[in-house]
Amino acid sequence: MTTSPVSSTAVTHQSGAWFSQITRWSVFRKRWFRLLLVVGGILLAYALPLLRPPIITTTDSDFGGVMVTAASYALVAVGLNIVIGYAGLLDLGYVGFYATGAYTTGVLTSQHWHWPFFFALPVAIAVTMVTGVILGSSDAAGAR
Repeated sequence: MTTSPVSSTAVTHQSGAWFSQITRWSVFRKRWFRLLLVVGGILLAYALPLLRPPIITTTDSDFGGVMVTAASYALVAVGLNIVIGYAGLLDLGYVGFYATGAYTTGVLTSQHWHWPFFFALPVAIAVTMVTGVILGSSDAAGAR
């Protein structure tokens, strides 16, 4: 009866070592590669309305408008996640500031004013900040 010079445990150990070497030197575990993937994904998401990919772009809908709506909902969801998930508070007051900025942008870019969006955006941010300062100062004065 002949015995193998390599036992089954040695083969298992060698394949485990080989697998650990592959996973240790894998490019996906490198920090710079993960950062590159995240930045590339963000740039692709920003470029999608400009690229107008033929599979998901239709003639019936405005792809850029749909992406802006999706980004707006994602912004509200991230805010809600921070307030409820990380802080543990059920406080929806920040949605009022979101609504103030959206209403200001809507008024300035609507039929009455005809401002371009990128001129109305800083004004809407300023109005929302002033609203937050007014409401925050009255709350701080009441707490004294």
